[in-house]
Amino acid sequence: MIDKNQNSVRSNDAFNIANKAYKMLTDEDLKLQCEEILEEADKRIAQYHDELKADGKAPETDPKKLEIQLRRTVSKLFAEVEHHKKHLEGVRQREERRKHEKDTQFMEEINRKREENERWEAGQDIRKQKTLIQIKQRK
Repeated sequence: MIDKNQNSVRSNDAFNIANKAYKMLTDEDLKLQCEEILEEADKRIAQYHDELKADGKAPETDPKKLEIQLRRTVSKLFAEVEHHKKHLEGVRQREERRKHEKDTQFMEEINRKREENERWEAGQDIRKQKTLIQIKQRK
């Protein structure tokens, strides 16, 4: 999409919102996620209205107030989804750090054993030389 009125801040904001919505609707995964959130919002509102009726209270019937209630519920659900995504990303990062630390410890242990083996082999050469010197001295 091309913004025909790029100089206006208000029209620019509206264009960006419309463009973002268009991209969301053309991405099947995002579209499905939005539809699921809307369905969940409808379920929660219906459940809330059922609870009001059970308590003997009249649920809201004004279309404008129902729309506001739906928008608030949808906003809360999107916030929950984002919070869950951030939580999962944090878990993934912690797991990645643990794996990296474990790999680092493993490599450090391998290097330590290699250095220990090199020192032992160097010591063995020295011991062989001392033994040869002792043998020569006995002769």
